[in-house]
Amino acid sequence: MNKHPIRIIQMTSALLWLLSGCVKKSDYEALQIENQTLQTRVDQANRYLQQYQAELSSLQAQIQQFTEVQAQLEKAQRELSESEAAYHALKTEFDQFRIKRRTSMVGKEFPMLTLN
Repeated sequence: MNKHPIRIIQMTSALLWLLSGCVKKSDYEALQIENQTLQTRVDQANRYLQQYQAELSSLQAQIQQFTEVQAQLEKAQRELSESEAAYHALKTEFDQFRIKRRTSMVGKEFPMLTLN
């Protein structure tokens, strides 16, 4: 008889242990559906993330190109300013030369040139 109550306690413990891990089928299916829904959302979020990362890379490349074009433009503007300054200096020098030539020729007569 001594063995019998111990055996009952062991069986009861084992049965409770097994039953404590059991979940109703409806609860399990509901959790499975929720898990699938969440997994779908995670997959969608990952796709969005990849898409946005690709867009970010594209935008960064465009910014790099813009920066390079901007540097070229600034260089061209500097060269243009230097060319304009050189042009104005030459024009001023030419105007002064022309004025000097005209004033030195005032009152002088030049014979007529004939070309054969």
